[in-house]
Amino acid sequence: MRMSDKKPPRSFLIVNEQYISDIASQEISKEVDAALSLLRNIKVPLVAFFGSARLTDDTLYVRYARKLAKTLGQKGYGIINGGGPGIMKASSQGAMDAHTTSIALKAKMLPAERINVRLATHELSFKWMFVRRFAMAIRAHASIFFPGGIGTLNEFYEYVMLMQN
Repeated sequence: MRMSDKKPPRSFLIVNEQYISDIASQEISKEVDAALSLLRNIKVPLVAFFGSARLTDDTLYVRYARKLAKTLGQKGYGIINGGGPGIMKASSQGAMDAHTTSIALKAKMLPAERINVRLATHELSFKWMFVRRFAMAIRAHASIFFPGGIGTLNEFYEYVMLMQN
């Protein structure tokens, strides 16, 4: 019996004789490969920055994130973040101030969290949020969490759970 002769379960749709889950699996694999390829070429230890994308440049937390990223950059660390505004932009600017590596891992599904100015030395965009989170965690020597919203809280609790387990 050929694959095309089988009836798929109701929860799947067929597109060009492939299951949607097969297509998603291929996309996920490509994103993981791209992330690992990028990170494999980074030779400095990385610190991940998390926090609100809604904060403006004049807020205390944004100013502190930039200063901390610059200090870490001067100590030989690179910065990795979500590539958006607010805390992410500030940490990228701090990395630029220190002339160190800055990696922006952008989320395609969050258009409100995009900035038009290129601040990072390396950029990568992700469709799948969990792949983006994996890429931020896999090479980070430390993670710094600033105040943020539900997304920041979600990331924080996932990291805490992983440390616990």
